[in-house]
Amino acid sequence: MTTSLKPLSRLVASALALLMAAAPAFAQPLPEGHDRNERTRPPQALGDHPWAIAGEAADFADYQLASYTPSGGGNLPPSEEELQEASGSFPPGGALAPRQTHAGPEVFSLDVPMNGLLKYYLSYYTSPEGIQWLSYVLQRARPFLDFIAQRIQHYHMPPELAYLPIVESTFDPYAVSYTGAAGLWQLMTNSIDPSTMRIDEWEDDRFDFWKATNTSLQKLEYNYQVLGDWLLALAAYNSGLGTMIYLTQKTGIKNFWTLAADGYLPYETKQYVPKFLAIAAVASYAGRYGIPLNWDPPVEWERIRLNQAVDLRILARDAGVNLDSLLEGNAELRYDITPPPGGMPFYLKVPKQDFAAVTTTLRDQQFKLMRFYIYTVGSGDTLYDLARYYGVPVSMILQYNPSVQPRFLQIGTRLVIPGVKDVPPYKRPAVSAVAASQSSGPIGPFTGTYRVETGDTLWSISRRYGTTPEALARANGLSLTGILSIGTRLHVPQSSGLLEASMP
Repeated sequence: MTTSLKPLSRLVASALALLMAAAPAFAQPLPEGHDRNERTRPPQALGDHPWAIAGEAADFADYQLASYTPSGGGNLPPSEEELQEASGSFPPGGALAPRQTHAGPEVFSLDVPMNGLLKYYLSYYTSPEGIQWLSYVLQRARPFLDFIAQRIQHYHMPPELAYLPIVESTFDPYAVSYTGAAGLWQLMTNSIDPSTMRIDEWEDDRFDFWKATNTSLQKLEYNYQVLGDWLLALAAYNSGLGTMIYLTQKTGIKNFWTLAADGYLPYETKQYVPKFLAIAAVASYAGRYGIPLNWDPPVEWERIRLNQAVDLRILARDAGVNLDSLLEGNAELRYDITPPPGGMPFYLKVPKQDFAAVTTTLRDQQFKLMRFYIYTVGSGDTLYDLARYYGVPVSMILQYNPSVQPRFLQIGTRLVIPGVKDVPPYKRPAVSAVAASQSSGPIGPFTGTYRVETGDTLWSISRRYGTTPEALARANGLSLTGILSIGTRLHVPQSSGLLEASMP
């Protein structure tokens, strides 16, 4: 991927310097060897040049290049010719990585001219309210920020993109928008590859921070390859690549700011890009703006391929690890239970410090990390009622009971039901007094007729007409375990309005 990136303009640097002067003072004591003027992660892996002196601002270049190597080799400073070449034309794949010195000018990977929109958002996010909000969001981002930064470095993309989930979801792993976009990166169902991400009764991989990060970065990278500009690529992430291709082809304009000024962009997209740029500018140098810095080691994640269904609550208890970390790292799970084997492989994500304890527990506790209810089917039971009571979909019960036919549920059948919530033993609904009186009478009250449809059972029909399965079967010469054929006409009670109105 060829990347053409320039430093932030001097005008932006001057404006940011003025804004810094108004930022609240940072009174938090700093660990030895650290300075509040450091550029904060991401990317954590990008450090100073080997020839840069810690604490001093070298004046020979504004940027280092991730793929740049001095022609002389070793750790020697670059020559004047190399510096001139590096500051003007950069080799392919070289996303600019700001040098992590303790002082000096703020430098960025994206070429951003100062304008009214950017000034507006910079003024807000450097205000006391904006700083307070960003402090909260950056704290919530800690479990994911370094992972995202590493993936961005892997793809040779601008490191500021690690802050894009602040705009998308405020780094809430469970975020869902009013349009149905989900997860840290706010992916829509039509923007994922079903061969690598799945949405079913067990999980929604749009909430999987690992998969969603890779998908989103690949999407951004493709946007850039098509449009040739990172700001346009960001606009396409918000409004859709098709929209941006249409606008650039229709107008012949391939500059985000010109498209915005001339009124071609959707309103949300026009705000989206400068809002992100302002957030990235402040978050990249959080300490300079009074945002408390966190010197704890970054959260690192490991993945474990599972060959069994696991209840995360039991796993956390037996492994002695934090349950909240497991739940947050695996937010794609709908029931805090991993899918059973047989479908797409499931990879459990655990903090690196918990990896040994979790793998040991999985190995030693195999087949004991799930809790199930065993229920014996009685007269009148339906899978629908059982599923609703135990808080699971019917499909999940069928997955654990493959021999069961939902239309032909046999009395005495033992069902295995995943225990996703704590409930007492199931008690089927009591039969109404009217139904009880009808159940003891002859066929007389059954003067109406009903045609059997797909999915009907004696129990569902009897509930509809306020009687019991036994009375309905007796009135129609059927056995309780008999098979109902679609289209069969049954005798049913004629007057059922009162009972139907009272049904849930």
